[in-house]
Amino acid sequence: MLIVKVPGINNLKNACGCERAGNAIIAELENIHSSENGRVIDKRLLDFEEIHLDNKDLVLTSKLISKNALEIFQSQDKVIFLGGDHSISFHLGRAFVNYCNDVGKRPSLLVFDSRANCSFEEGKEEYATNENWLRKLIESGFNPKNILIVGATNVSTEEREFLIRKGVARISINSFLEDIDNITDTVMEFCNGKEVYLSVSLGIIDGIYRDSGDIGGLTPRQLLYALQRINKIKNLKSIDIVEANCDADKKSIQVGAKILAEIL
Repeated sequence: MLIVKVPGINNLKNACGCERAGNAIIAELENIHSSENGRVIDKRLLDFEEIHLDNKDLVLTSKLISKNALEIFQSQDKVIFLGGDHSISFHLGRAFVNYCNDVGKRPSLLVFDSRANCSFEEGKEEYATNENWLRKLIESGFNPKNILIVGATNVSTEEREFLIRKGVARISINSFLEDIDNITDTVMEFCNGKEVYLSVSLGIIDGIYRDSGDIGGLTPRQLLYALQRINKIKNLKSIDIVEANCDADKKSIQVGAKILAEIL
């Protein structure tokens, strides 16, 4: 399976440090000898690439991610992208839609995040940020009926109204925690008949397990359990792991590496 580093950030202050997370997560694999199902983790045997970016030029960043991602989708059965902040999911998502349209498949998107990523305050920006990437992805043509958000706890009134108006499905964190087995089944059923892109923001992890972040999220164990099951979906084409931060949230690097080890 190909692992692609995408060190993109949108130059918002809270994203600085995410651009180095891919290398840090890969380095952290040295401390993980095997996955929980017994797969040996040896990064020397893994296939890595990087989309080289200049984060001072967001126009070029957009073109590079979209172009390279489309070529990767066309050539790989399954791919993992390491961010970077969540803004990269906008560019990756657009490339994913283009790929699905080319091959006659129905694109779907699963998002695990504490945020809705549909900010209107940042909506005047020409290019997506980690606060509005999902809204812009929907506005660019991704069918909102094929999007499922899991665990968003910090959602503004404007974002909530937007999601309702567009018909985006949501699973609350309380519903998820009340019956994690059946809700994970529901998530997997949502994917039936579709090509699946899974976007995992480490913002979904409760702040008590990190150096920053929202309080009231999932534990690493709960997230890993859900991802281990979702990773078995045959039509899972792409996974991104975003919002690990080498500066503000060094524990997120460890969590990101653990997730990577479990979904390889």
